[in-house]
Amino acid sequence: MFSHRFAAAISLGLLAFFAAPQAAWALEPASLPVAEFSEPALLEALDELAAVKAGDAKVWLEKRAAVTAFGGNALPALEQAAKLEHWTREGYPRALAAEVCRLRISQPELAKVVDQPRGINPEVYRQFRHGKPSCHRDFAHAGISIVPLLLEALVFTLPERKFSSAESGQLERDTLLAALVQVPAEKFDGRARFVLEDVLKSGSHGDGLRALAAVSYAQCAGAEGLALLDEVVSSASTPLRVREGAAMALGWVADAKALASVKSRLDSPGLRGEGEDAVALRRALIVALGTLGNSGGWQARGAEKAELAREMRAGCAAVLVVCLRDFPADVEFISSALCAVAWKDSLGEVRKLAEDASGAEAVHKAARQILPLLEMAVARER
Repeated sequence: MFSHRFAAAISLGLLAFFAAPQAAWALEPASLPVAEFSEPALLEALDELAAVKAGDAKVWLEKRAAVTAFGGNALPALEQAAKLEHWTREGYPRALAAEVCRLRISQPELAKVVDQPRGINPEVYRQFRHGKPSCHRDFAHAGISIVPLLLEALVFTLPERKFSSAESGQLERDTLLAALVQVPAEKFDGRARFVLEDVLKSGSHGDGLRALAAVSYAQCAGAEGLALLDEVVSSASTPLRVREGAAMALGWVADAKALASVKSRLDSPGLRGEGEDAVALRRALIVALGTLGNSGGWQARGAEKAELAREMRAGCAAVLVVCLRDFPADVEFISSALCAVAWKDSLGEVRKLAEDASGAEAVHKAARQILPLLEMAVARER
């Protein structure tokens, strides 16, 4: 399921986060003595931490230390404050603050993975075969518990991190940012939804990161994120790369409404032209169809989703065949998407177009190009 996302991301340049040298990151202020426990005092300190503005790393670290100074006695209250029910648009800052502190008290080694990612340290990554920063794997292998710590780094502590100078430092920073945005989504952790929404909407982040955040947001928000994604795709004032990311992200909303949205957009006159925006958005939507109807993705969802899987795969394949007739110049994107869906009935439709010499030559040629690849993809499904 992730191989298709990777290929799609490459097509939009969303994974162009290379790298080179950096310096260590020392975020934790000097250790404080364990405070005498008082639950009212703890909750007051937690409220102060939750009120810190995004990006104010210095104040965040100071207020966080005041909470963690209560030590193990604080764990029951922090666990209560971090319950899933509190991760709402209004409540998530406090829930995030509570869970970050709980993890830092109870799992300091996990916090160290985020505070000092080995793959961002130039002394380490220069020994890698490719010689570039890489921390995604370390985060991904840590389990879902790491997600709040990744969100903390993304929202609050990144400004305090020390990177290498010049281009090397920028590449280290980009690599880290990409991992902080991607990994929570790969764990489909709904707690990351609102942080990722803020990154997507933020003008302070680069277009590439915002586009990546759109895909991650879709994975975490599911059908509830469809309205925002539609809004971003439609926004002419939003940078094209971000709109592409939101269009691709529609493929991660496993819902009939997402298919209807993609189909409606591909039918619109505005995407039938050959201007830069029209071509880019159309191809991103074709990529979305391949993700939305992805055979392996639906198999992973289990037998209980079998009926929906048939509906979605058949629907995506049907729209892709129409795209082949209407947009043969997009053959590379259509081919990849059709092969990802691997719907048997689409094979017959493509074969007809490949054998119909009376049709448009461009369509005939594109269908012949796709046919052998689709035959192999469908054969693997049997």
